[in-house]
Amino acid sequence: MLRRLQQAMVTGEYLMLYMDPDDTGKFCYGRVLAADEDFVALYLIAPDGAYDGLLVKETDSVQRIKFGGQYDAKMRKLMQGIQLPDRRWEAGCGSIAAQLLSMAARHGWVASVEFRDSGTNDAVGLVTAVNGETAELTLIDEYGYGDGACLFRMDSVTQVACDGGEERAIRRLWQANSGQ
Repeated sequence: MLRRLQQAMVTGEYLMLYMDPDDTGKFCYGRVLAADEDFVALYLIAPDGAYDGLLVKETDSVQRIKFGGQYDAKMRKLMQGIQLPDRRWEAGCGSIAAQLLSMAARHGWVASVEFRDSGTNDAVGLVTAVNGETAELTLIDEYGYGDGACLFRMDSVTQVACDGGEERAIRRLWQANSGQ
């Protein structure tokens, strides 16, 4: 799997990645931005062909990869004429998950973080620090209000999502509530 993910990273090929053991028909569509033995970073495309944010998942969670075929052809048609944002991977120190959190901090993106395969967004907010073994978020609730802060160990992270539709909505609400 890792070799195929790294190959797609080099070619820019779009893939369907199946990563949910409880729903084997569920997949995400996008291209690989970074991949190693621990994590894979994806540039996601929504079912309507629009950009849907960046996602980092554990590489071991990838159960199946599909490429080409009718779904890929459909998505390519839907993506035509849509201005997809340029999101280049900004490699840095630490794990791929830490690198995405660092990107979120630099760009002011809201990040959603899952810990220990919980299946939920355990912490959502603006990244204020990524320091090797730990990271910190200013927490923001679903209504765009501050809800304290969260310091966590990077080795507990199993997923990071940022700049997707939900995160962009929370960011807009945060800005509106903060008078920005």
